[in-house]
Amino acid sequence: MGGIPFGRVREALFSICGRKKSRPTPHKEIVMKIMISQPMAGLSAGEIQHNRSHVVSYLEKRGHVVIDSIISDRPDNLNNEPLYCLGRSFELLSKMDACFFMKGWHETRGCWMEHEACIRYGVPVWYEGEEEPCNIRKS
Repeated sequence: MGGIPFGRVREALFSICGRKKSRPTPHKEIVMKIMISQPMAGLSAGEIQHNRSHVVSYLEKRGHVVIDSIISDRPDNLNNEPLYCLGRSFELLSKMDACFFMKGWHETRGCWMEHEACIRYGVPVWYEGEEEPCNIRKS
């Protein structure tokens, strides 16, 4: 049976994500300003806050600073409210060290576009269920 040895697959995955082979120990972890990207369409403000509360808690326990990215102050004269919120989201994203993507992000336009911006502009992404961000920027 041929195939690629697991070590080479692991090495390729680390290369794609930009991770080093050894993970940092918790006491040496870098503190980051993080924005959360989550599906919001059709949810009340309370449901949005409830859905993200476990992620905020998880990130803060690891010493990170979570920036509130929920856009609540919107002008009255908008023709396209989702587009306005996406623009504000990009503005916030430009100030972040990383973006955390909650489950279901790939099913919504706004989260998908935030993800695309992160990938194309080198902002590290962190997916719910993973221990650390992928594609960490090199200093």
